[in-house]
Amino acid sequence: MAMRVYFTNSVGAEPVSEGDLSNPIFFQINPDLDPDEEKTLFLANERATLASDIAADAVNVPLVETGRFADGDYLVIGQEIVKVLSGGGTTNLTVARAQTGSTAAAHTAGDIVYSGYEYSDISVEYQDTEGSDESAWTRLVWAGGDLDLVEDGNAITAQNKAYDEVLEFKMRMTVPNTEPVHYKHDLVLRVTAVETQAIPY
Repeated sequence: MAMRVYFTNSVGAEPVSEGDLSNPIFFQINPDLDPDEEKTLFLANERATLASDIAADAVNVPLVETGRFADGDYLVIGQEIVKVLSGGGTTNLTVARAQTGSTAAAHTAGDIVYSGYEYSDISVEYQDTEGSDESAWTRLVWAGGDLDLVEDGNAITAQNKAYDEVLEFKMRMTVPNTEPVHYKHDLVLRVTAVETQAIPY
C-alpha cells in the first residue's frame, strides 16, 4: 500500500517505519508523574518533488527525494499518470508516459509527484502483537475530534482519501501507574484500506 503514516505533513518527511524500529512512533512516559502523551500524525500517499523540468516526451523523471516509488508503480504528476518502468527506489525514474487515458504534458521543477492510488474504507487502530493486550492504552481521533470523548483502544475510520489528500489524526498513549518501568515494542499502528488507481482528470 502506498499510503503511509508521517510525523509531519511535509513532502520531505520520512514515513513511520514498518516492520522495524528505524523510525518508530516513540513514547517515553512516566506513569507516576505524567501518564499521558499525545502526538499528531498524518496519513498520506508516498510523494516526492520533481527535481527539474521535464518535457512532454521525456521518459526520465528526476526526483529530489529517494526511495519513494517502486518499479511498476503508477504515479500522478499534475493531471498525467505515468508508470515506473525502472529506477524504483532511486531519484531517477524511467517511466511510460500518458497512462490510463491521461495526456502527456510538460512538468516543472518543484511539482509534486504522488503515488497514483486512492483509498476507501480506511481504518486505523493500534494492535498488540505479543503477550498481554495493552492496545487499550491508546486512543485515536481525526483532526478536530476530542480524545476525551472516545473509548480506550478505539479505531478510527474514513470513507475516502484522494491521492493528493492528507488525513491528520491525533493519538494519546496512557500508561497505568501500576505498570513497571520497561520497554514495550509490540504495540503497532495498523492501517487498512481498499486501494484503487487514481484518475486525476
